[in-house]
Amino acid sequence: GVVETRPKKVAGQYVRTRLPLDVFIVACDWVEVAMSGLGSGWNFLGMLRAIRLIRLSRLIKNQKRILEFTIRSEGVMLVASVQAVLMLLLALIHCISCVWYAIQKQALEDFSGSEREPLTMGLASRYVFCFHSILALFLGEHVTHPKNTMERAFTVVVLFFAFVVSAAFVGSLTTAMTRLQIIASKRSAQFAALSTYLSDYGISRELALRVQRNARHALNEQKRNTPEGSVALLALISDQLRAEIHYEVHSKDMVVHPF
Repeated sequence: GVVETRPKKVAGQYVRTRLPLDVFIVACDWVEVAMSGLGSGWNFLGMLRAIRLIRLSRLIKNQKRILEFTIRSEGVMLVASVQAVLMLLLALIHCISCVWYAIQKQALEDFSGSEREPLTMGLASRYVFCFHSILALFLGEHVTHPKNTMERAFTVVVLFFAFVVSAAFVGSLTTAMTRLQIIASKRSAQFAALSTYLSDYGISRELALRVQRNARHALNEQKRNTPEGSVALLALISDQLRAEIHYEVHSKDMVVHPF
């Protein structure tokens, strides 16, 4: 429960987690600079810099931790998670589309007729065409067929990557939707049981509405003020951290009373 500030421990954690990706990104930049004088054939090395966008995943993780403290409703949190998953998927397709456009631009002479036309139009049309092509690859279809070895290799990599990513994204979306359904069904079952009880014992309509309204208010209050006994993980943390939690919870009530 203590923030680690010892340089040796911090350096070891950095070497095991973030160092390999940082070294790879810097190495791509140095290789691109070294090969820049060998002609345009080495321009594809600049595509490797797109890997730095993986760092966005760290930002997403940090934002998710922040949202967990600001959004109290689990249902709203799940909806936000689904939206984040969709936005991340669109960002991945955007990055791959940019790389696909760069590859096709280098091999523009291999295209002819109607296949060449989308790549000679305006920037917006070219972007939409490439985005459509990559989105089709994620679905297992081909808008344009590879014309050379580089395009075929890129298509194979994207198809394999899309298979793995699609499985992960579909699993995340399915899990989130299932949890949303469980939350909704659990609350509906509670109110259905309450309505059945009030109906079986012939409670008047006015009193039944007051009881249901009070029960709904009690549930909302419980969401805003979670009881300590309902949080199982609090029983697993150290006594020191639990004491610090109790101090912060109750100190605001105690400081107003002079002793």
